[in-house]
Amino acid sequence: MPTTVYRQLLLRRDLIANIPVLSEGEPFYATDTKELYVGTSGVNMKVDIHYSAAAPSNWTATPPSNLMQAMDRVAVALVALGVHP
Repeated sequence: MPTTVYRQLLLRRDLIANIPVLSEGEPFYATDTKELYVGTSGVNMKVDIHYSAAAPSNWTATPPSNLMQAMDRVAVALVALGVHP
């Protein structure tokens, strides 16, 4: 039976007022607004893409209900931008 290995992923996090210019593909979690951002070519992009397994036409701009959903959205947003995590 294969062994499951869990890894902890730490995100840069701080108040939204303190967000730096993020590197390409670098995530940032705003602790006061509960928003997730990712760096794209010198611009910080707010991650608000909701992925539905049904089809890309079912994407909506709803905020994540928890951090795991937010991380899934980061991965989808990075792939959509051509940055593969």
